[in-house]
Amino acid sequence: MKPILLTISLAACTAEPLGGVATSELNLYADVTRDQAGTVDVLVELGTYDAALDKNYVYLEPDDRLTAIADTRSEDLDQSGPVLGVVQYRAALATVTAGSQIAIELDRAATGETLISEGAFPEPLAIDAPSSITRTAGLQVSWTGGEGAEDVEVTATADCARISTLRAPLEAGSLIVTRD
Repeated sequence: MKPILLTISLAACTAEPLGGVATSELNLYADVTRDQAGTVDVLVELGTYDAALDKNYVYLEPDDRLTAIADTRSEDLDQSGPVLGVVQYRAALATVTAGSQIAIELDRAATGETLISEGAFPEPLAIDAPSSITRTAGLQVSWTGGEGAEDVEVTATADCARISTLRAPLEAGSLIVTRD
């Protein structure tokens, strides 16, 4: 019987306080999703990029403020982490309309600087997909609407099946998810 070698690698990112980072060196990543009821989930990561470490997360100092703003709603983002160096900020905004502008605003207490990242929600998609599929057939998904978006991302998953994620340009109007 041959021995089995199992190697487990645990990687950790680095996190540093915002006070040690120039505003011009900051990168803000925001994942903003809106559900059918209009509730918007905002997930933000602040960081810098280092050739050796790839990404360094940044956490706020006590008087710094990170806020999500849409329509007349505004919500401070709550910090999660650092856990293994990963720092994320999250908030939810209720009843945001399609087509609304959303802004993520970072106010730095120590420097008085403000960093703002903003964008608009595209119009909702009308999606047509089968209610059931077989293991041997591909899954065709088509859509209309979505003006203001560039791409559509479709993720297919099921119990005991591999997750498949595909992207297509909005104007394509459809894509087929094939079985791997």
